[in-house]
Amino acid sequence: MSKTPVRATRYFKDSDIPPPAGNIKKSIVERLFHLFHHELYQFLRRRLRSSEDAADAVQETFFRLWRREAQGRLESDARSYLFQTANNLVIDLDRKRRSRAEQDCGPGTPLESIDKAELSAQQSASWRQAVDELCTALASLEPLDRRVFLLYHARNMTSGEIAKTLGVTKRTVERQMSRALAHCKSHLAVFLEGD
Repeated sequence: MSKTPVRATRYFKDSDIPPPAGNIKKSIVERLFHLFHHELYQFLRRRLRSSEDAADAVQETFFRLWRREAQGRLESDARSYLFQTANNLVIDLDRKRRSRAEQDCGPGTPLESIDKAELSAQQSASWRQAVDELCTALASLEPLDRRVFLLYHARNMTSGEIAKTLGVTKRTVERQMSRALAHCKSHLAVFLEGD
């Protein structure tokens, strides 16, 4: 049986943070940076699904913490404030992304109308990943479910037209469509979070 490493979660108060070695007096934020920057980066990378955004958010988090310390407003549990600030940044960034996405390409926008030059590298990679995952999901569907799904979404046929084409009842088409949509949704859950 292989042992998986157990990562201990650190819970420190400012008074628990070890003082710097030697005569150099380091700020609380500097000590927090040395103790938690990697853990914070990993937390943000998981939440933001982007290394670049995570690095920017770590920098902004520590900047906000440093500013708060400079104003004398850093309270007793700086670590909690560190991760709460990071979480707030994730929420703010997510709001901005959604707002931008709704303005740039809202629901129902045809893929052909999206200017590919305006997509960032991250957005482009995310779209490619989502399309690849959708293709995987479609390939793993039962043959009848896949045909119903493609006739409906690719050929814009109604349930009645699909039933007539395939020689099945309209109820069968609706049932197969429901199964196909649930299957695709489960494959795309990571991309649909927050919807």
